[in-house]
Amino acid sequence: MNDLRVDLTHGQAGTAYVTDSSFGHSPALVVVDIASGRQRRVLATHPSTQAEPGFMAVVEGVPLVYTPGKPPRFVVGGADGITLSPNSDRLFYAPLTSRRLYSLPTAVLADPTVSEAALAAAVKDEGEKGTADGLATDTQGRIYTTNFEQDCILRRNTDGSFDLMVHDPRILSPDGIFCTKTHVYCTLGQWNRLASFNGGQDKRKPPYHLIRFPIEPVPAYNTEQKI
Repeated sequence: MNDLRVDLTHGQAGTAYVTDSSFGHSPALVVVDIASGRQRRVLATHPSTQAEPGFMAVVEGVPLVYTPGKPPRFVVGGADGITLSPNSDRLFYAPLTSRRLYSLPTAVLADPTVSEAALAAAVKDEGEKGTADGLATDTQGRIYTTNFEQDCILRRNTDGSFDLMVHDPRILSPDGIFCTKTHVYCTLGQWNRLASFNGGQDKRKPPYHLIRFPIEPVPAYNTEQKI
């Protein structure tokens, strides 16, 4: 299991949506009715929850490969980042090893009577969003995406355009992300420096940062906003 979001507009006590990344096995979305505790895995074979075949990411100038076994292989991660629209009528999600963003209506996703085929038909491909781990939404419906290849955080506007919000070489493996009305907060994991990606050598270096930056104004593309 990975990220989760809670939708208070469906179900007696709300509905939780969880991404099951499964890292190469059987990624899916998990839907939990909070009042009853009933849960179900959906879209386990749908392309929107799966790792992109042949996906390659480069972090700190090095291809990100998993090396405990031989030969080294690339990381494979399914559904990971997840976020809700401001009124919880739509769920956005993305596989870890993919550059696509997907969404579907929560009215369909939260309904246990809807068939798997109907769920699959309701999925919308929202287009490219870069390599992202965590996702978050502000009150205006704009989606903030962590980009672990480019050491930055982007914002996807409601018209599909993107703003570069913050860029800094210290932003290594941006992951958990959260929006308030005025600021974005994000944890930096240094995941690419784990021993499993570096032939058994742990290259992580403290301190481990939690960063914050303002939502407005949007910095110019040729400048770096301070964190």
